Amino acid sequence: MTASKQILISRVKEDESRIRISSMLDKELEYDLTISPSDSIVGNIYVGRVENIIDNLGAAFVRFKNDAPDARDNTGYLPLKDIDPNVVYSSHNDNKSMLRGGDLILVQVSKAPIKTKQAVLSGCISISGKYTVLSLGRKGIGCSRKIDKKLRRELIARFSHDFTFRSLADQGYGCLIRTRAADCISNDDAFAEARREIMEQVAALEEIIDSGRMRTAGSLIYEGSAGRDLLEAIVSSAGCLDTLSPEGRCELISSDRELMGMVCSLDLEEYNIDIRPFEKSLGKAELVFGLLGKLEHCSSKKVWLGSGGYLVIESTEAMHVIDVNSGSSGALKGNLFLNINIEAAIEAIRQIRVRGFKGMILIDFINMASREEYVELEKVIKRECKADPVKCTFIDFTGLGIAELVRRKS
Repeated sequence: MTASKQILISRVKEDESRIRISSMLDKELEYDLTISPSDSIVGNIYVGRVENIIDNLGAAFVRFKNDAPDARDNTGYLPLKDIDPNVVYSSHNDNKSMLRGGDLILVQVSKAPIKTKQAVLSGCISISGKYTVLSLGRKGIGCSRKIDKKLRRELIARFSHDFTFRSLADQGYGCLIRTRAADCISNDDAFAEARREIMEQVAALEEIIDSGRMRTAGSLIYEGSAGRDLLEAIVSSAGCLDTLSPEGRCELISSDRELMGMVCSLDLEEYNIDIRPFEKSLGKAELVFGLLGKLEHCSSKKVWLGSGGYLVIESTEAMHVIDVNSGSSGALKGNLFLNINIEAAIEAIRQIRVRGFKGMILIDFINMASREEYVELEKVIKRECKADPVKCTFIDFTGLGIAELVRRKS
């Protein structure tokens, strides 16, 4: 029996090893993630050398690698407030809270370089496990916001009352409870595994810091997972489908032999995800499901709405902008601006998911006459944002009626 919810995983560009994971419901593209090579350094820990410090920016530029084709990509931006003294390997500066040019420092890539922007680095390094993320320089116990608020409080309480986790702050560490740790509230075996994991992470992080003292600038000390690795991407994609249609299992399909090999090595059973190789006799899965045409449609500048209106989507380095136009629907009788805006909001947030927009997003809706109409539109926007597995937050309408949204970058 074919599952009602399906995930198609396909390779978009062979020469760039780009992987696109697309969740489908009734053959409609609902959610899409792309893992690109530029993300492959996110999470990596390097020994860097401070090139220069810009006091008015409160940041330093650090050369953390030597192998990038473009020399500019070897240097990253490091906020000075984001540094733990234990990772500064200074040979001439006793005050490790102050950086100077030439200092060696252990840094972790928190954001990959984008276009003209250099990589963003952090001096508060962290390593991830199945249940937890251990961080140096960020004390306290936090919890993933993907978990229900009430359960989040219960998880933090249970972890905080355990001596192993409570003692982390005394050692200078902080802990983030991951989404997969939700079972730890009622499953003692899972909690015991999380306890063992955090102890192993402490030992690993101490070894990373000690190893960095003996390495030269540009050395890779620890290779972390990509910004959104394959497992996280598939699980997030399935999570979006659960929001759309909670019943039944999810089925993962691919006609790419190499990708199927990668997928089969993942533990997907606990997420109710079945793996099914696509029959070669039917052709490429991307063609059968019409994915290529849908992706082409979702990358165009203009997106038409069923009412006759349309969206115009533009992206800059600073933000993404979506303009709502009434189009031919403006010729219809009656004031339909609210209905058009509601339709546009649903499609716009879907486009945000599909295109993987991150950071600041502005949606310029058609102007409406009353405050009540904006309140109703706001409810729709918040509902659609809630369905996004990546945290997407509606901020407010500006004085000109433009909706402000922020979608988490990492």
